[in-house]
Amino acid sequence: MPYSESFMVPFRQFLRRPKPFFGHVIVEAMACSLPVAAFPLPGPVDVVADLGAGALNENLCQACIDCLDIPRKKALERAQVFTWENACQQFSQALVPMFQAKGQKVRPSF
Repeated sequence: MPYSESFMVPFRQFLRRPKPFFGHVIVEAMACSLPVAAFPLPGPVDVVADLGAGALNENLCQACIDCLDIPRKKALERAQVFTWENACQQFSQALVPMFQAKGQKVRPSF
């Protein structure tokens, strides 16, 4: 029997952060096959998205209830998107236009 059926992110302080927030804790919970309940704020919106791996709602209680109907497999599948390989590719893709704008040739090694 699992210890938990979902993971709840009870923080609203993401709105006050000066820099964007990435939900590492949310990804870790989903990697444990836990659907995530959170407020629809930057961070949770980016990680959970609209892909059925969790529930985003201004009413956190409702988000928790909604998570009970989400297959745990969906959360695990979403977490598997966040790999170091994907992160490196995204980083490389962001650098190429920057270097090209400066007239430099770029050959990513990824």
